[in-house]
Amino acid sequence: MLDNKGDLWRSVPGTDAWREVPRPGPASNQGTSVPLPWPEFLQKHAPASEPPGEWAQQRTDVMDALRAAHVELSRLLADTADCPSAGTGTPSVAKTDEDDDDLLNRAKRWGAHLTGAANRLHAAVNAAELLHDEVITELARAFSDARLSESRVTRGPNGEVSIRLSPSDADLLAGMMAVSATLMPMNLHHVGVKPFGWFSGPRSTTMYLTDDGGRLLTKLLRGHRS
Repeated sequence: MLDNKGDLWRSVPGTDAWREVPRPGPASNQGTSVPLPWPEFLQKHAPASEPPGEWAQQRTDVMDALRAAHVELSRLLADTADCPSAGTGTPSVAKTDEDDDDLLNRAKRWGAHLTGAANRLHAAVNAAELLHDEVITELARAFSDARLSESRVTRGPNGEVSIRLSPSDADLLAGMMAVSATLMPMNLHHVGVKPFGWFSGPRSTTMYLTDDGGRLLTKLLRGHRS
């Protein structure tokens, strides 16, 4: 679950307790790790919501990338399993009597394989950072508070804020923006909407914003609600 600050909590198996998942960063910035029973969790951290629908796939991608990296390392180490390091019993990464060209070729091969595994890990982790993306979390909460329940706020393919609106939500948002424009000295188009950022279809409308545009739209929605 996500608490009212956008932090992730995971259920403790076999209990009714929930434990906060630390954010990336220094330990001094982390919240409490003491499990809380569900009623106490709600009392202290409501309203709570489910993580974005993309998280399940993102978690799977991270796990797959970790498994692939483990397999790659195991395979590379297996190539040298027949020459353990002296006194350690662990595989040696280089043979003392190995031909120079063979040594360099093997080093290049290892570098290519490890770089590929690392790049896949970095890509999976970067995509999974959506869960702790404050711009996305706050905007998604603002849409929910404004009763725009059929909208989805995510990171777009190029890192932009992507908002997918149903026809009814698109109409409601247009009305809110029209009202808010008379009350707030801001212009969403000039601050955050990318050129040609609206794509309308029979089933949905997608809007792309910069992060500043996402923050402004959050403020606009909250101001309209007030």
